[in-house]
Amino acid sequence: MSFAHENRARTPRKLIIIAVIWAVVLGLYIVLDASWILVLLTWLATLPALYEMWLNKTASLCISEQEISWSSGRYKGRIAAADIAMVRLDTRLDFSLKMTLIGAEGGRLRLPFDVVPKAGPLEAALKTHGYPYQRHHFALLN
Repeated sequence: MSFAHENRARTPRKLIIIAVIWAVVLGLYIVLDASWILVLLTWLATLPALYEMWLNKTASLCISEQEISWSSGRYKGRIAAADIAMVRLDTRLDFSLKMTLIGAEGGRLRLPFDVVPKAGPLEAALKTHGYPYQRHHFALLN
């Protein structure tokens, strides 16, 4: 039995965040007479998130006893369990999780951030499938 995780770009949470940003900026423009340049720049800053939602790309991670495989947009990869010496999980300062596969020959492969699930389920899956891992909190370098 393998562990499978999937992230989709189109989520209600992301849509709500964009709507709140637009409402706050529109409110600032109407109530406080904010500059139209500020409104335009804020609107432009939300365009990448809207584009990502429109494409609705999916990112997935699958962990089994034989391999770890992932896909993120047009990037796909897999690595056999025998080629993995260790999995390193780093919690960054923004509380996101960075997952690095350290190869048996010493090479490092960092997985795309959007394929990595929350720490709890990921650690449980790694432990269940027999992958050695290290957890590091708030590493500034490496």
